[in-house]
Amino acid sequence: MRNSGNDWESTILRDGFTTSLTNDLDIDHQRYRPAALYINGEFWGIQNIREKVSEHFISSNHSIGAEHIDLLDIQGVNDENIVHGTNADYIELINYLETQEMNDPIVENALTNWIDIESYMSYQAFQIFVDNRDWPGNNIKFWRDHRVGGKWRWILYDTDFGFGIWDQYAYTFNTLSFALDPNGPGWPNPPWSTFVFRKLMENENFQNTFINIYCDMLNTVLLPEFLTTRLDSISGNIEEMIPVHRARWLNDGEWPNSTTNWENRLNQMGNFANQRRNYAIMHLMDEFDLPSLSQVTITRTPESGGHVKVNTIDILETNWQGYYFPTVPIKVKAIHSDGFEFGYWLEFPDSSSTMKLDIQDAMTLTAVFLPTELTSGSLVINEINYNSSEDHESGDWIEIFNPGEMDIDASGYKLKDDNNDHSYNFPDETIIASGNYLVISNDLEAFSELYSNQIPIVGPFDFGFGGGGDEVRIFDQEGILVDSVSYDDESPWPLEPDG
Repeated sequence: MRNSGNDWESTILRDGFTTSLTNDLDIDHQRYRPAALYINGEFWGIQNIREKVSEHFISSNHSIGAEHIDLLDIQGVNDENIVHGTNADYIELINYLETQEMNDPIVENALTNWIDIESYMSYQAFQIFVDNRDWPGNNIKFWRDHRVGGKWRWILYDTDFGFGIWDQYAYTFNTLSFALDPNGPGWPNPPWSTFVFRKLMENENFQNTFINIYCDMLNTVLLPEFLTTRLDSISGNIEEMIPVHRARWLNDGEWPNSTTNWENRLNQMGNFANQRRNYAIMHLMDEFDLPSLSQVTITRTPESGGHVKVNTIDILETNWQGYYFPTVPIKVKAIHSDGFEFGYWLEFPDSSSTMKLDIQDAMTLTAVFLPTELTSGSLVINEINYNSSEDHESGDWIEIFNPGEMDIDASGYKLKDDNNDHSYNFPDETIIASGNYLVISNDLEAFSELYSNQIPIVGPFDFGFGGGGDEVRIFDQEGILVDSVSYDDESPWPLEPDG
């Protein structure tokens, strides 16, 4: 149980709210739940249920036996308190950082295998954004699995100095410069406490990782609307208890936990949430001499074909916008769903599913996924007519067949040739019965003059099929490719259909 630390006379939720923002990030942190505490039946006020940071906390969250864990703690002085295990490897790490050239690829590789770099950069970026100034010279816990392959990870806790607890204009403070200061005071940011971060920032790749991960957060959990929505939700959990909590301790309007004061402090946190992002971006630009952000739009087709990962973000939206710095390449990866494979990037057709992308101006990136096989109940393109002879002009058309045992509702299906801008939507109530056919024509009158009306026909579509070769494609309502045929007017294709 925790009384919210320095925040006990303010909002009683600051630390719990702050750490909850990392629930979906790669940062070790304490979970939070508010509680009403009673002792022997007597109400004792609002308390916060938190996980205790120990080797057992790590063991349960990472499925590692406690006997394999080294856990260290630094509180205000440069002296690692051994909570569990040994500090020998950490001392070796510090000595290594003090003596190595950081842009040496061998050194970079060694540190990548020594520190969980992405988690560390996430931890640093988050502490910097929330402006936790009881850090980095205090409240530091970090750990590793001491078996082969184990890496050091830092634990987020005790963040109640953040979100403007003492200063209503704290959102303007350059905590990035503060965390990189080589000559800070004994508290809260002495030189030893900024050393690891300063050394890693000497390496260009580590610096880019930090910048991109910070941008990932600024595009997701650190957006003002996300922060204020979460704050409203968490404060709503205890709002009704605030008057009772106030009455339990003091019941005059001047007491810091008065309802009015509580609401004012929440408003100050909300103002920090709304204002901080713009200043954080300016601090990044100033520190690393970066240009203005550029917008990146991520889309995919079909929607069910997979998703795209940008740096650390798995993007599940079909149309997503984020902002990144042009001089810092981002990592993008197309991840296919079952039944699909990655086809290509629409804007970079020769690139692989994973690539580094240099952003220039605003840009769009579209991942195209392809089915690995036709789905059950698929329609089949049975016949294609193009470039008819003059004495047998019936327009361009295709015939599709339903070979399955079930009728297929093809309403909203799409017919396309090799140009995605050429598209025809099947009309509503287009049902193709089992074992039956459907013709789609670009000239209904011409087709009907030459053929009987025994086969259902829909159309017209406003494009034609190429006489020198083309591709005919059918997509279902989800944009999934049902069938496609590429043809030519050269052998082994028959010459007769071409006029």
